[in-house]
Amino acid sequence: MPDSPPLRRFPARYYLEKYYTNVGLENAAFMRAAARSVRPVERLGVFAELGGGPSLCALFAMVAATRVGPTRVVWMDVASSCLKEVDDWLRMEAGAFDYAAVLQWLEDEFDVDRSELAGRVRGAEWDMRRLDLHRPLPADLWGVGDVVGSHFFAESATGDEERFVEMTSHIGQAASPGALIALSYIRRSRPYRLQDDTLYPALSLDEDNLQPLLARAGLKFAELRVERGPIDDPPARPDYDGMVFATGSLRRTKRSL
Repeated sequence: MPDSPPLRRFPARYYLEKYYTNVGLENAAFMRAAARSVRPVERLGVFAELGGGPSLCALFAMVAATRVGPTRVVWMDVASSCLKEVDDWLRMEAGAFDYAAVLQWLEDEFDVDRSELAGRVRGAEWDMRRLDLHRPLPADLWGVGDVVGSHFFAESATGDEERFVEMTSHIGQAASPGALIALSYIRRSRPYRLQDDTLYPALSLDEDNLQPLLARAGLKFAELRVERGPIDDPPARPDYDGMVFATGSLRRTKRSL
């Protein structure tokens, strides 16, 4: 698979430690939004995450809200470092990232035992794929997801609208007819740095321009709810303005590969 810097060399552990060792305003709003997104369903079924990165927080929140683990998880990302962080946690490897603060917050928020929650996530059949997300998904992943999520990926992977639309179209490819879609974006982000001087691209999104871009990506919603999320005080980065959450069910339409 051709290299696509800088995301192929994403500093996954640094990212987890920077953003998920505690639960502030942003993480609380993010996980509440993920939990609200699955209110229309009783169970997750097959959960597909596009550009999932190393963070399991959205999936944790969905499982906490439904109290039922997914039967299967298809986790797609561009970076092997992100997939390794997920795999290490699933296998309970020594040195895996510690989600203690996140799991404790979910236990308090949703009255669900944190150990049972972790067990429900680990108990799913896991299928992790390193993919070039500038290309169509493999044929065996088309229509796989009953619930499809993508969180803080496409707008943090490109500053070009056409590339964003291209990558976002894969959400529809992964979704079954009528699938529930749960999306999270950094609001009005500018190019950013993480661990070193590497400059990562960003596309500036907000409540006004997101919906037309989703439509251009071929996502046809029966209904779509878009809401703005808060920003930490002080913010974790100076180059964004909170978050945007979008959730809804796709129309039940037939399609072919």
